[in-house]
Amino acid sequence: MRVSRTMMLGSLLLAACGSAPEEAVFLTTLGQDTLVVESLIRTQDRFEGTMIHRVPRTTRYTYRGTLDAATQRVRSFEGTMTFPGDTGRPPADFGMSFEDTAVVSTWRRGDRPDTARLTTRRGAAPTILQGFALYEQLTRQAAAQGGDSVAIDVVGIASRRVFPNAIVRQGNDSVSYSLFGKPLMLHVDHEGKLLGADGGRTTQQTITVRLPAVDLAGIQSSFLAAEERGWSLSKRDTTTGAIGGAALWVDYSRPMRRGRDIFGQVVRFDEVWRTGANAATQFRTSRDLSVGGRVLPAGFYTLWTIPTEGGATLIVNRETGQWGTAYDSSQDIIRIPLEVEALDEPVERFEIGVEEVGPREGALTFSWDRSRWRLRFTVR
Repeated sequence: MRVSRTMMLGSLLLAACGSAPEEAVFLTTLGQDTLVVESLIRTQDRFEGTMIHRVPRTTRYTYRGTLDAATQRVRSFEGTMTFPGDTGRPPADFGMSFEDTAVVSTWRRGDRPDTARLTTRRGAAPTILQGFALYEQLTRQAAAQGGDSVAIDVVGIASRRVFPNAIVRQGNDSVSYSLFGKPLMLHVDHEGKLLGADGGRTTQQTITVRLPAVDLAGIQSSFLAAEERGWSLSKRDTTTGAIGGAALWVDYSRPMRRGRDIFGQVVRFDEVWRTGANAATQFRTSRDLSVGGRVLPAGFYTLWTIPTEGGATLIVNRETGQWGTAYDSSQDIIRIPLEVEALDEPVERFEIGVEEVGPREGALTFSWDRSRWRLRFTVR
């Protein structure tokens, strides 16, 4: 049976099962912007949901799963992914059956099935990034098993990979889940029901709340309208300049402020920052530069920063092409203190600039929120 056809039976199956269904909505925001909304209906042995995600473009997931009532482990999971803003793109169906130490996963585009058998530990579960109804599945499963740290393999529906993870008790009402190596804090009750989440310590920087209901159709329409206006989360951009015969080039992502206090909150003090978002910020110079009494040879680098309460330090690193969380300090070439300027008006979208100061002198500038950092250099 096609997965998309079985989705039509979800509500009927939930209504027919023995326990009363529990309904909730998870609303995930980044600053002032809503990123994800997800509805959930759950009983002791079944669940179904609808998730609308706007990154990188509006995507709608509908899914359902079956559970072992005693252990709360997933037995099966299936659904359909559609693209409301792209009527020419066909839906994609996915399905998983969970055995003791394996997952049989099927992905279907049109009439072409693609099946793989993935080896896991017992009790593996499906995941969709920012899918908090599925994160709640992990917390309920961990609560049913008991213990301060419960290892759970998660299987991404799009990546078709197994990711070892764990739900770790952090207090009476909170547990953590590792998201790209950083703790996503999940607020739960004694049964593992997810009450909310704080991604402030992760690279996602999102906040999630549990609500009784929202207008899913209205939120999807607002996502599509913003998409037509060119809304983006952190668009990639380039900056170029010519100073004293040197050609300079910077490639970076430009996150937005979205009503947040950036430095000390979103970008933490005394920690290495990717100087943008997503992939690492790249820098190229065609001529040797003199910076802070040091020589930076012509070449291709990545730029990182360490903001502090009173300033910032720029790091030039020889490794290139890496993701922005893959910083390797052993590849550092130089570290240079930056000049700091307070701005009267906040800069909404992070911006890197190249300024000409003199015939052979220039500066790299980094502007966001109410701060501008400057690195002065001389072309050799």
